[in-house]
Amino acid sequence: MGNRWEIRPFEQCIKKVKYTAKIPRQYFKESGRFPIISQEESFINGFWDNPSDVFHVVEPIVLFGDHTRHLKYIDFDFVLGADGVKILSPVNDINAKYFYYYLQWLNIPSLGYSRHFKLLKENNIKVAPAKTQLKITEELDILSRVIEKKERQLREFDSFSRSLFYEKFGDPILNDKNWPIYQLGNLCNDVRYGTSRPSSSSGKYKYLRMNNLTYEGDIDLSLVKYIDIPDNEIDKCVVRKGDILFNRTNSRDLIGKTALFSFEEDMVIAGYIIRVRVDETRVSPRYLVSLMNMPSMKSLLRSMAKGAVNQSNINSAELQSILIPCPPLDYQNDFSAYYDQVMKQKKAISSSLEELRTLRTCRMDYYFKS
Repeated sequence: MGNRWEIRPFEQCIKKVKYTAKIPRQYFKESGRFPIISQEESFINGFWDNPSDVFHVVEPIVLFGDHTRHLKYIDFDFVLGADGVKILSPVNDINAKYFYYYLQWLNIPSLGYSRHFKLLKENNIKVAPAKTQLKITEELDILSRVIEKKERQLREFDSFSRSLFYEKFGDPILNDKNWPIYQLGNLCNDVRYGTSRPSSSSGKYKYLRMNNLTYEGDIDLSLVKYIDIPDNEIDKCVVRKGDILFNRTNSRDLIGKTALFSFEEDMVIAGYIIRVRVDETRVSPRYLVSLMNMPSMKSLLRSMAKGAVNQSNINSAELQSILIPCPPLDYQNDFSAYYDQVMKQKKAISSSLEELRTLRTCRMDYYFKS
């Protein structure tokens, strides 16, 4: 790639930026003149109307979430929401989009809900010649646009699945179709907490933790730990195909994540997860998981959660007390069969998406690695 690349300390790559306006979350609006940007994953988090609070973007910048590590490329005027967002304006010979991709590639490790900017500042930045920066960003932009399209398709699948549920069964909280109602515990054969034993980088079983359950109701094995469990304890914490996994402890926004375990391989769950085995002569596991992931049910779970905002909890007894509408089993099974067909298509898109993300990472490695 030539000798014209330059290695610079991070702080020599950014300009000092002064901007003090920060809008507390309770004042976010659903519509308005100016978008509010915070450090959460969603790109725009609300709107604001007061021009005096606006950061005017003369040249594109990059925002870094000090707690979340989320990066956002910004080329429009915005208002900053709450604390913890660093405004990074690259110096004149660094393309902001190039800088954005380079910071993505650095992949700053998580310190939990802590401050990560100090880790970011410890890095050096490889600064390519201007034409090379443009070539790199154009290539990565093409890959990113295709990735965004695939991600949008996955969101549409999730939206379609919710619509399908509502059409067939109605709202699970309102029970507007007047299905018989039972407490969840009366529909279960077994409800257990996971193990409190520590994980490791190796072991006989994959070890599922709360980060392995997605908010949409999937199981993500991209970052998985392992564990060894004595034979006399394994039945208490093993999960098998058809089990339902419920995240009982998390932040208030994420508590209650629920997923259907559909792997052939036995795995083990951590103590922050509850394993639910239902009586399949009365309720379909797929139906129940879909119900638990409906927006109105998630709202109910958040209202039930006890404890602090960042560490809320729903225990086994509370979970089993939840009222579940129970349509005829053949209705549930018809829904489950159709849902499975939709999920096959979703899985194909997910696989394609993963390949594209891997390709983008490989191209970043090619350009940015020493």
